[in-house]
Amino acid sequence: MLNQVHQEGFVTKKQWTYNNDRFFRMAVYRDPDRQRKQAADPGPDRVDAPDYITVCLPEGLRLPGEIKAGQRLQVDGWLESRHYEVSLGEFLQKARGPKVSVVVDGEIAQKISVERTTTWIVADRVVIVPPGDRRPSRSRPSQ
Repeated sequence: MLNQVHQEGFVTKKQWTYNNDRFFRMAVYRDPDRQRKQAADPGPDRVDAPDYITVCLPEGLRLPGEIKAGQRLQVDGWLESRHYEVSLGEFLQKARGPKVSVVVDGEIAQKISVERTTTWIVADRVVIVPPGDRRPSRSRPSQ
């Protein structure tokens, strides 16, 4: 079974630590020969929208420097996931949007739940791509 990931993208502002591992979200733009993801507010400088993936930097991973929002990175690693349940009460506490009062009995709010899975890349290697480097990160075999 093969579980190997090679991804390139831009570090977002969302970064956190959990169990001594560092996590961040990475914005990944699709290769030119793949289906485009239309930006919500397209303009002359913004045609495509990125996909987002979470990256885990395990405790002890040697990094090539400080990882900052806006940096372009290449990440090699593997996929890991976690399955969990979210109760209606937990969902309502974290929900965003119009501040409408929703009243649900406490017992019911804990009994009603949904199963969720979250997936991330566990990094084995991180490369900081120098600013202005426009070369493709991977070459494609000629046919």
